[in-house]
Amino acid sequence: MLVSFLVAWAVIAAFLSYVQRHTLRVFAYYRIILGVAVLAIVH
Repeated sequence: MLVSFLVAWAVIAAFLSYVQRHTLRVFAYYRIILGVAVLAIVH
């Protein structure tokens, strides 16, 4: 449990550091395209 906590803490710290230096625009486009594709397949 301690190892999981430490790894999660490190990942969150790295992600927050990345977000401060970059935008999430690419991730947003990916999620929008994936969402539209899933909706097209389901319906």
